Amino acid sequence: MEQKEILKGIIPPMITPLNKDFKIDRKSTEKLVDYLIDGGIHTLFILGTTGEGPLISKAEQFKLAKFVVEYTEGRVPVIAGVSAPSSLEVLKNIENLNESGLDGYVSTLPFYDKTNLKEEIKHFEILAAESELPIIIYDIPVKVGQRLSEKALENLVEVDNIIGLKDSSSNLRNFRERVEKFRHKKDFSFALGHSDMIDISIYLGADGVVPSDVHLFPELCVEIYNNAQKEDWIKARKLQSELNKKRIELYNSFPAQSRANNKVCKKHLKAKGIIASDYIMAPYI
Repeated sequence: MEQKEILKGIIPPMITPLNKDFKIDRKSTEKLVDYLIDGGIHTLFILGTTGEGPLISKAEQFKLAKFVVEYTEGRVPVIAGVSAPSSLEVLKNIENLNESGLDGYVSTLPFYDKTNLKEEIKHFEILAAESELPIIIYDIPVKVGQRLSEKALENLVEVDNIIGLKDSSSNLRNFRERVEKFRHKKDFSFALGHSDMIDISIYLGADGVVPSDVHLFPELCVEIYNNAQKEDWIKARKLQSELNKKRIELYNSFPAQSRANNKVCKKHLKAKGIIASDYIMAPYI
């Protein structure tokens, strides 16, 4: 498998099925993996934001990664979030997952103190140098407290073992500028992390999309992507509008305190009988 393929297509930021003791629910995880793969997705992204990765113990992180890789049996690539407040803590997460058989790691900037330009670059250079698997940069200002700077990205696209960017910055103009500026880098991929813009993502040059709503409507998300790939923009736009309407109706059906993506996804998946419970890592409800 080429590294570029890891960030191509529809990439679910998979929720983590939990029991009431906050341990991994293996049976539910099996059903969820099959449900997503049967829906046509291209890569599984575990332990990310929607997957509550930083909230889960290292022991359970490893159990989940190893189990998902083994159960998937190579049907699709599996990548995992390893984000933490410091570079050294990210490296500990990588070391913890090293024997699980993953295809790559995804990391944000550190998220306790803000970093300057040199520190942004240094963080990912450290990860790229120490990791045996490829590193994907995750730009999500709402969780980290700052955006990845353009100057940092300009440097990092040239670093060996850094293969792509998952952009969840909610800035389409900036995303377009990033793609156009670095489109010539054939070994560097771009994915957008927004469910309501799958068609636009591909139109702007993204290789893949990481939509949490793929938990709710997997076939529809994949169909939007497939039509966008074929440059049938009218069909893709029509399907995207259908998805957006459905997602708004579904999200509005839940109480305001349950509007976070992973909470709604878990409640919906439980109602469909795919997972056994909708537990969220304590103290969140």
